[in-house]
Amino acid sequence: KEYLSPSQVQDAMMIINKIALAPIIIGALNWGLVGLFSFDRVAWICGTATAMIARIIYALNKGETLSVIHDEGKEAYKSLKYRNPNI
Repeated sequence: KEYLSPSQVQDAMMIINKIALAPIIIGALNWGLVGLFSFDRVAWICGTATAMIARIIYALNKGETLSVIHDEGKEAYKSLKYRNPNI
């Protein structure tokens, strides 16, 4: 069996994180439009906010956002633990 080296795994994770970041940015811009101008671009593109495709887009965006928050929290904890092993 061939295994990936740690640097290859890290490179792959960076690519995955960048791919996951794009929908999060799009979602943030969409909710900014909703908050500032009461304009929901996803609903506008899909025809209505209750359309199945719009619901899928909203769900994917929330899932990716929670995933990134979780990953960033783990990294922050590792950083704190490294600086102060008594945590």
